[in-house]
Amino acid sequence: MAVGPPPELVLPMITAAQCRSARALLGWSVAKLAAAALVSEASIDDFELERRPPDDATVAAVERAFTAVGVAFSAGDELRLLTPSEVNG
Repeated sequence: MAVGPPPELVLPMITAAQCRSARALLGWSVAKLAAAALVSEASIDDFELERRPPDDATVAAVERAFTAVGVAFSAGDELRLLTPSEVNG
């Protein structure tokens, strides 16, 4: 039986649809997201267009870039933009 990190330490992975929606919500281009996530534009394109499964590190970097500016993800491809008070605690 494999033992992994506790559930609270595992990042939920966003979906391609959530990535596309978050970019649209923020008005970000693929280039802007790639720069914010420190990944290639080709990686963003491949992820969003579901050309091939992305590696976990790429998806985690994309998710961190979005959450840093207040995008909150939930199940069912839903997302929302947090208020400044929610972002800053």
